[in-house]
Amino acid sequence: MTPKGKRRLTVAGVLLLAGLVAVVILHWPSRIQIEISRETTYVTGPVMPDGTINYVAALDAMVSEGVTPDNNAAVLILRAMGPGILPRQTRGKILRRMGLKHLRSQGDYYVTPGDWLIGRADPADPDAPTEDELEQQLADAASDPWSPEDYPALAEWLDANAGPLDLLVAASKRSRYYVPVISNSDPPQVITILRLDLGDFRQAARALLARAQRKLRQGQAASAWSDVLAVHRLGRLLRQDLMLVQYLVGISLEAMAAGPGTAMATGGKLTAEQAKAMIADLQALPQGRELADTLDVGERFMVLDCVMMLSRGGSVGAVQGSGGQGGNSANLDWNLMLRTFNGWYDRMAEAARKPTPAERAQAYSQMQQDLMPLDRRTGAGLAFKMILMKIRGRAGRKALTRAVTDLLVSILVPSLGRAPELAHQARMQTELEMLALALAAFRAETGAWPESLDKLAPKYLPEIPVDRFSDGPLVYKPQGKGYLLYSIGRDRQDSGGVPWADDDGDIVVEVKP
Repeated sequence: MTPKGKRRLTVAGVLLLAGLVAVVILHWPSRIQIEISRETTYVTGPVMPDGTINYVAALDAMVSEGVTPDNNAAVLILRAMGPGILPRQTRGKILRRMGLKHLRSQGDYYVTPGDWLIGRADPADPDAPTEDELEQQLADAASDPWSPEDYPALAEWLDANAGPLDLLVAASKRSRYYVPVISNSDPPQVITILRLDLGDFRQAARALLARAQRKLRQGQAASAWSDVLAVHRLGRLLRQDLMLVQYLVGISLEAMAAGPGTAMATGGKLTAEQAKAMIADLQALPQGRELADTLDVGERFMVLDCVMMLSRGGSVGAVQGSGGQGGNSANLDWNLMLRTFNGWYDRMAEAARKPTPAERAQAYSQMQQDLMPLDRRTGAGLAFKMILMKIRGRAGRKALTRAVTDLLVSILVPSLGRAPELAHQARMQTELEMLALALAAFRAETGAWPESLDKLAPKYLPEIPVDRFSDGPLVYKPQGKGYLLYSIGRDRQDSGGVPWADDDGDIVVEVKP
């Protein structure tokens, strides 16, 4: 072959090789850098060295603003409950951040019924209750007035916890609630944040209500109300946090406290001055965050942070909780995914802020309808489709990103469905509690129940609340020496003032004639 022919082959080979390289480059997707903006990352910092957002630090900065050791209720809560209420993995860091590094592991802390029974077990005592029996007594005692003769072991357990319970009352009088937001992973991730053991804390709040009911039987109305009000306040304080779990426990405490408060109002023993003072206490409760704030920030951050994890090479399976499907996802279009998630969370927060039950229900219903196609697209065969999309390279990146995003949206968005209803139920119970107190004050001053709720405003209440589930007036029926007052409840069906065991019936306040 002539030198000229060899040169032509060499040039052709170089051109062919360059063409193959170009095809590979054009086909194989390069890594997309995450854009920092409101539409994508929602917050603009702090930014970690790899270009992702540290949502754990951003969340901590939000909930810690304005908090001091002197106004932080969590400081006294830990002194009451002990450091064991904190997760072992992050306990030391949390205590140091809160100035409680010297808090001992053993002390005069709240003792659960199970631990207390172990400490006083007497095999020869046939009447000693089991742990389940004592916890059932606690639930019953928190619902109705009782005396130590009714539940002697429970009375003894409450007396053993007197110091910690008094500390919880003191904690409730503080204006802020903050536990440092610390992740148990490197880099930090919102999904691995470890917080207080809220199960024991909720049980301690129930113990306060049981103590209040015992005081009520003993005629100590003012002291009983102090314990009930403390649980109301602790519920509001928990709602200063921006995570959904803390919010749900907060509203559950408020719902629990509304029961004994309403019982005091309907018991017929309050003076007008006492009832008015109790209304003022409820109106002065600290402002917790609304559900919309929790969805807008805490839950949004958790999902956006999952995208940060995927961008670092994490698998869809790890985010999903299965540990499997998805493999390494380092070549997805992160900004498309972030914008999609932000759109869903904007819709959820907007729906939660709708002013009427009908508007909220319509907004949530529309979201569920829009989610149904995602469920179909993320069904059987998705894993095979994702493999084909990966093989297509850059041309399949957008489709692959949408498939992964649809999968995560179908998992994460519907899980918030019951939260709005639970929030409105708790608020409705507190508003009915205030109405019952206003009715008690009216009766104490006039000797009779009002003909309608309108007679209570503005002297006893600034305005009469509406039924949060019908957007209409609450049902009020004077019945001689008694009355029936109720909301139609979460099932939105008027059951004639009949509450159901599953809390889906009417929410009822009654003084029997």
